[in-house]
Amino acid sequence: MKHANSNRLYQFLEWVMWMMYLNILWMAGVLLGIGIFGLFPAILALVITIREWRMQGDQVKFTKVFFSAWKQHFFIANSFGLIYLLIGYILYIDFYWIVDLQSSLRVLFVVFFFVFLIMYIVSFLYVFPVYAHFKTSFIKTIKHATILGIFSPFMTIMIIVLIIGLQYLWRWIPGLIPVISISVIAFLTTRLALIAFEQFESKQQYLNKKISNQ
Repeated sequence: MKHANSNRLYQFLEWVMWMMYLNILWMAGVLLGIGIFGLFPAILALVITIREWRMQGDQVKFTKVFFSAWKQHFFIANSFGLIYLLIGYILYIDFYWIVDLQSSLRVLFVVFFFVFLIMYIVSFLYVFPVYAHFKTSFIKTIKHATILGIFSPFMTIMIIVLIIGLQYLWRWIPGLIPVISISVIAFLTTRLALIAFEQFESKQQYLNKKISNQ
């Protein structure tokens, strides 16, 4: 029992060490793109690195994978960032427009707004893991991110709850923010998204098999 506890402690400390290193890589990626132009490539590169870690285990070369992904996917990562920032800005404007709206259709607009807002949040949570895992085109990635997020409600809710929980942890221990904040969020989101993908693919295979046997 004591040996098992020691192993678990060692694994946890090793995981924390890699979270710290991944956070450093992410910050380096942001700085490499002069801030705003490096933000989304750094996020995508981080997600790709975490996915490769999941697939390859300890054989993965973090630095090489990260900077290779940052360079290779620089433009599409910024394209994703631009479109989501633009849609987010439109939703922000729409929110204040609906607040000031004096119309009998206001309730209908509120319903539509929250439906689009939920789809937007779900899509943004999954877009980088979807691209990292499936390597689909720009439009297909956004479409698949939205569909997979909606049809994996349990994982989606778990991701959101964990992110909110981490915000409280950062407020309680603000010193963790520059050390492991982004890497932990990316790690949890990516790992849960990969589980959602595997479950979705299993369901598809089951349905296809059932249809072919009929």
